[in-house]
Amino acid sequence: MRPPSGEAVMLLESPGKLPCNRIVDVQWVVESYGLFLGALIHVGIWWTRRDSNPRPPRCERCIFKVKRDLQNSKIAGLSNDWRLGIAYNAALQAATAALAAAGYRAARDGNHHYRIIQSLELTIGAEAKLIRALDGFRKKRHVSNYDAEGSVSDREAKEIQKIAARLRDDVRAWLTKNHSHLL
Repeated sequence: MRPPSGEAVMLLESPGKLPCNRIVDVQWVVESYGLFLGALIHVGIWWTRRDSNPRPPRCERCIFKVKRDLQNSKIAGLSNDWRLGIAYNAALQAATAALAAAGYRAARDGNHHYRIIQSLELTIGAEAKLIRALDGFRKKRHVSNYDAEGSVSDREAKEIQKIAARLRDDVRAWLTKNHSHLL
């Protein structure tokens, strides 16, 4: 299985699912996209793209947005819904910076937030607990934005701010260790 020319979209799949979509030449994918073989087992069904944009500017923009959004999420007078949304965006931008530093970006097919969050295991080695918490806030943000405004508590808004700040620090430490040229 060879990708079409240009920027290729990949479907990586764990063993035992949808045999018609399974990647035939695993070694080629590992070599071509710089993935480690364990990624194919841990990721499950996963769409991602090799990022054709220069990595330093993308990382710089994401890191700037993390700082800006963490500050803005603490502005007095904002509703809890907005505070959660802004702090969630800070966390998402931190995860995006790590993914960009690794040379990838999530395909924009409606599930890109989910994929960016799940990528934290493969980029910075984030714990499952952190990934579950972020995914829960992804769902909470969606509900508060589209279905039930006013459903976010002050405690939830403060919790995502703490998670976003921790993720910012974790991503910065990972970037410093593995991609210091991008800082």
